[in-house]
Amino acid sequence: MVGTDGVATHAPVGYKHTEAGVVPNDWGVSTVGAEFRVQLGKMLDAAKNAGVSKPYIGNRSVQWGRIDLTDIDMVALTSTDLRRFRLRSGDLLVCEGGEIGRAAIWDEPIPECYFQKALHRLRPTRGYDAYLMMSMLQLWASSGYLVDYVTQTSIAHLPKDKFETVPLAIPMPAEQRAIAAVLMDVDALIGSLEALIAKKRAIKQAAMQQLLTGRTRLPGFEGDWGTRRIGELAHVDPENLSASTPPDFSFNYISIDDVDAGRLAGYTKESFQTAPSRARRLVRAGDVLMSTVRPALRGHLLFDGQLRKAVCSTGFAVLRAKRD
Repeated sequence: MVGTDGVATHAPVGYKHTEAGVVPNDWGVSTVGAEFRVQLGKMLDAAKNAGVSKPYIGNRSVQWGRIDLTDIDMVALTSTDLRRFRLRSGDLLVCEGGEIGRAAIWDEPIPECYFQKALHRLRPTRGYDAYLMMSMLQLWASSGYLVDYVTQTSIAHLPKDKFETVPLAIPMPAEQRAIAAVLMDVDALIGSLEALIAKKRAIKQAAMQQLLTGRTRLPGFEGDWGTRRIGELAHVDPENLSASTPPDFSFNYISIDDVDAGRLAGYTKESFQTAPSRARRLVRAGDVLMSTVRPALRGHLLFDGQLRKAVCSTGFAVLRAKRD
């Protein structure tokens, strides 16, 4: 085996070089398409869709290891669509665009649901562990493993035919289950740490309620506070995409679910033509995003501008400080 520097490399004892990388000698190598039946979701076209109205999920509903039903919507489906695109427990859903490879397992949080074209559905054909596959995807997404399989047009996406050719390491079934169990335990630990962080945030919230209302004053400060209206200090929603925006205008969309208590937790790549109708507010460095809906989500953020070409949901008020 020759490395990228032209120097011969050798696999460690007990391991071998494969298309899927260096793996143990007793592991096999296959492809995603050989181990899973891959189905791209339903194309949404209001002018052509017909049939009975059913709930469906899209790209934004699939987060790493979990399904978010906040943005669930309805679509008309024919009898053929109902058979082809219905989800069942254990289906692995993989983002075809946006954060390519982001995946979660459908565990039937609602009795009946379908999925749209921005998602691949994977069902094992030879018993490959779905949780292990989800973990593989997370590793691939973080390491850039999928870059060579991505098609880059106006928006990067992972076509079904290329996805099916991705090499996949195959541990023995018992080892698959053992690895998956260990990773589940790690996820459970992460969940408990996140719960602790939530508790600390609650403590901070209590401190803010005291300090930001003046009920508790810090040592060395006294006197009366003044009041001003937000409109006196900031422009509200200063820039918005209009109906004349070019259909192929691409941007990074920040939804209500992507902002969590001052932290940008995610975003999706969109084009104006196919983006949600809520994707309208332009965001620039220094803007403050304040959710005007679903207050329990704690949707506020001081935008640092590192995410270029950002557009947020109309569920946010965008505040931009006045310079005069």
